[in-house]
Amino acid sequence: MSDSNIDEDALTAAHIAVENALVEMRDARVSVIGPRNGFVIRERNGDPSSVLRLGTRDGLRLGIAAYLNALGPGRAQAVLAEYMKARETEAATASGGEV
Repeated sequence: MSDSNIDEDALTAAHIAVENALVEMRDARVSVIGPRNGFVIRERNGDPSSVLRLGTRDGLRLGIAAYLNALGPGRAQAVLAEYMKARETEAATASGGEV
């Protein structure tokens, strides 16, 4: 999938969903234990923070779900089909098979 296929409105929806979750977790003083990497957000006063608020997988799940929801069912199915076809092509190319 090329950048030209990215829906900017859906991307904004994903950004807002992840950022809102981070703000909620920060304001509730929630952190995650376990993941080595993830999402952080500055403190309310603008100070830097190293506290993980969302693990990478959870943050991505949230963002992807918001992105697909913003696209709507028909467009989301088309995007997923395009992605799966690209993955199949990559796999076939890597294994020396025909595309």
